[in-house]
Amino acid sequence: MSWCGEGIVNAGAQGVSVYACTFQDYTPGNTTRGVVDYNARMQIGGNLFKKLGHGVDVLSPTSLNMQVKIGDLTNSSQGNLFETCNLGVWVQGTDQLEIGNNRFTNPTNEDNYTGIWLDGPNSYTIANNEFSDLWEGILMSNTQQTFASADLSCNLYEDTEFSLFSFGNNANLDFQSEDFDDSGEDLRYEGNSVTTGVIPHQGYGGNAVYNYFSPQIPLANFVSMGNTTTFNYNHPYGSVPADLIPHCAINDNCTNTTSNHYNLQADFGNFSCPHEPNEEFLCDTGGCLDTLRMQLDSLSALIDGGDTDGLLGLISSSPSSSSTVTALLGASPYLSDEVLIAVIEASGMAEADKRTILVANALLQKQVVEAAIEEELSEATLVAIDTVSSASGRSLFEQEIRKVSQAYWAGLRSIILANGVDSAGYATSVTLVAEQDHPEADRMLYEWQIDLGKWTDAQSTLDSLPAGWQAWKELQQMHLDKLQTFGDTLTLAQEDLLDSLALEHSVNGSLARSLLAVWQSEMFYPFAPQTLPSEKAIRPITGGIANAGLSVYPNPGNGEFMLTTHSVNGDPGGSITVLDLGGRPVWRQAGVLPRQVLDLQTLPSGMYFVRVLSLDEQVTLKLVIK
Repeated sequence: MSWCGEGIVNAGAQGVSVYACTFQDYTPGNTTRGVVDYNARMQIGGNLFKKLGHGVDVLSPTSLNMQVKIGDLTNSSQGNLFETCNLGVWVQGTDQLEIGNNRFTNPTNEDNYTGIWLDGPNSYTIANNEFSDLWEGILMSNTQQTFASADLSCNLYEDTEFSLFSFGNNANLDFQSEDFDDSGEDLRYEGNSVTTGVIPHQGYGGNAVYNYFSPQIPLANFVSMGNTTTFNYNHPYGSVPADLIPHCAINDNCTNTTSNHYNLQADFGNFSCPHEPNEEFLCDTGGCLDTLRMQLDSLSALIDGGDTDGLLGLISSSPSSSSTVTALLGASPYLSDEVLIAVIEASGMAEADKRTILVANALLQKQVVEAAIEEELSEATLVAIDTVSSASGRSLFEQEIRKVSQAYWAGLRSIILANGVDSAGYATSVTLVAEQDHPEADRMLYEWQIDLGKWTDAQSTLDSLPAGWQAWKELQQMHLDKLQTFGDTLTLAQEDLLDSLALEHSVNGSLARSLLAVWQSEMFYPFAPQTLPSEKAIRPITGGIANAGLSVYPNPGNGEFMLTTHSVNGDPGGSITVLDLGGRPVWRQAGVLPRQVLDLQTLPSGMYFVRVLSLDEQVTLKLVIK
């Protein structure tokens, strides 16, 4: 049909089917409509809608049991093709609508073409549709619907500017199987658009989330894969509530990230790439592990600044027990056990929830670190596997890459389950691990030694393998070093937290000691801190620094250096951390007093970074030991 108006208008005739028809309009302006449904049950399948204003309008000002089907949720042969329509489907009120196996496309690649607009209170199921070369895939406004994972699932968005665009009152969005392929913005929120929900992102896009003036967005357990800019928040009225963004795993390119990764609080949420020159090395390789380390640095800054109350408030601010559980499960890989225990004991949540958090915590830490390591190793792994000629060598290679820390984490979980997962049982477990007073702990230590010594024991075999294997071996060692750095940094943060919590939050003393013992033990990460040779004396620091209230300078006489802090309200504060060029903390002292002499003569020759945190300032200088 070619015309300037409407093709089929159904004003209340129930049970009408429109099948295998062609609706197209070649007139300028594209003001025509293919099918208009007023208050009628209809099935529309196998049709072509081309160059129209609207392909299908479903209008139900009086809510009837309409049961409108556009395409079919399971039968692809019933799907419609909407090609170069200003708006493919417009729905303004219906209580039962199914849209399935349709294709919405715009081959001309012009702007302002929308696939589906869900406008007003409705009950929708939208699945297995394809949206390509559009301005908006699905536009939602004032639907007042709680979208479950089955309601909107398995849709493909390809080369769309806005894949899912939500504004107005759209509640509890739960999109678990959407596929975003090269979108400008995968999920965009404008206005007071949503409350809570789950959106695990499974595709690739430019901005995984763009939040524009929306005070609440649902990002629980959000997983972003391959995005250049992961989150972009533009919310002038305050921060996003912490309980709505408990955990987001990011595999993006750190150096290209320009937006906030975790907008938990206005003064705590910016985890984009650091801008201080000394921290540039954190972004050399990109990937999750560097992001984790930046988060830990931010935690350390928050702790050193004395804002332990703020940290606890950040985690425990959820309005209900269930959302507290969700928040803690997401945040737990980046927080210490004592913080988790302090919060869950204070929250009054159910014992089952406590059990869930404590058991999951160790496994989450394992998953986060191992996922980051495997992500960064993946490309080098493929290259190395290609160079391993024998099938047996390739099999061994694939096994070895997955062995980092598995024995330890499996043993820790076994001990926790054996002793109970309330706070008392957890304290017993970590004490047993720290003191190695448990058969499982002995086995764990033995397997650690086997795994970590494997490269040395098999040196002659490895030397005979191709160059790709050798390159991977070096890369493996580098990432084991990164794992040590992760442990070192986390340990420093946890020691500060233990001190603060013991004093300010009355955490059980024996529990605190037990936790401190396990975090300080060499069983936490593969390499125990080594005693550095004392005969290597420090030489003067190259350069000095003065910045808004603090200064650091060497004492040329004996190789020591001093920190001067200008106190505020009589509280000098301050801490100094020395890091090697790989970012690994090698020396640290907190609570530094004005003009306190600090001895670094145990450090070996080399170049280091010295990070100084005092009051609200953090500055860095390079340290050369000759």
